[in-house]
Amino acid sequence: MMVELICFSNMNDDGPAASNARWLYDSPVYSDVEAKLRRFLVDLGNADKILGIQVCAYKDGQVIIDTAAGVLGKHDPRPVQPDGLFPAFQ
Repeated sequence: MMVELICFSNMNDDGPAASNARWLYDSPVYSDVEAKLRRFLVDLGNADKILGIQVCAYKDGQVIIDTAAGVLGKHDPRPVQPDGLFPAFQ
């Protein structure tokens, strides 16, 4: 499983979640596990605990989770998409 995550514990009141599920990238739900993960991500976003995330997981060669939510960065408001890249250097 590959997980890429950027968290900020004290974001401003205008956080990316906007108190609704539209904060998630609109894509098919592959499993019950993904549905639970999406609810959890919305909760984290509404609590301003997460800025942007991508999660993809395979089981027995099949995709069971492929979810993206949030924005690319504190100063980059573009939405996270399943095929997006996060810079991993400073």
